[in-house]
Amino acid sequence: MSYKDGNKYSGDFREGKRHGFGVETGKDGEIRFKGTWKKDKFEDGRGSLLTWDDYGQGTYKGEMKAGLPHGTGKMLYQGGHFYEGQWKFGLHQGRGIM
Repeated sequence: MSYKDGNKYSGDFREGKRHGFGVETGKDGEIRFKGTWKKDKFEDGRGSLLTWDDYGQGTYKGEMKAGLPHGTGKMLYQGGHFYEGQWKFGLHQGRGIM
């Protein structure tokens, strides 16, 4: 399935919504999300997303759970600083490098 923004989804559907295993790619062909979807929302797996936290706007790439950074991943913030390490439901957790 193709979307207006140029992203594409390939995977399982239920009642016309992304549900089950699937992969969403951006218009550049890069994988944005790969994993489990539930009722048209990304749940668990690996992905990348543009997000905000206490340090500002950043791009996260890594493991996700419930649509949030969870597990191992890296957040690259505007201005060049980053955090790479463990995440728990969207927050820095445990060991990491800043």
